Amino acid sequence: MQTHDTVPFVATGHESLRGLKQQLSLTRAVNRKAAVYLLDDPLVGLDAHITQHIFNQVIGPGGLLQGTNLESIFEYS
Repeated sequence: MQTHDTVPFVATGHESLRGLKQQLSLTRAVNRKAAVYLLDDPLVGLDAHITQHIFNQVIGPGGLLQGTNLESIFEYS
């Protein structure tokens, strides 16, 4: 991500609406610039390319949320 208000949207496959909603929710959360973030499975419904991008640029080490109190809940099956 180059700016906080630019997020690549990908709408393909069966889960496209769910993935778009997830991307929009995550974008809104990041733009709030809060001190604490609680994310409930923030990568669900996203394709592999977008998942990797969001992890690297937003929630991973060196991402936009670095230095904040970030709690993420992930479901693995």
